[in-house]
Amino acid sequence: QGTVLRIAILFNYPGKVVSKLRRSLRYPSEAKRQRLKGEVRVRFTVAQNGSVSGIRIVRSSGSSILDQAALETVPRAAPFPRIPDEAGRSSWGFTVPLAFRR
Repeated sequence: QGTVLRIAILFNYPGKVVSKLRRSLRYPSEAKRQRLKGEVRVRFTVAQNGSVSGIRIVRSSGSSILDQAALETVPRAAPFPRIPDEAGRSSWGFTVPLAFRR
């Protein structure tokens, strides 16, 4: 049962991070005016305590406005939940697509 619980925690944690990130996404007013749409893939690392570092774009939307909005989303969402002790790691890297479609 301990292994099942550990697996459940490991699958659940990334979902919590992505969910918090998507709730923090803001569609820039300038992007609305220009009717910009796109997806930005951001990469970042969550530390054991939920803080973030190493925020960068790994795939641009092609729009500097949307790319900047994606970069601003990560620190706005932080801090994330602590990494569970059961994960057995002190940091966790994520690459997340953030879609801007309005």
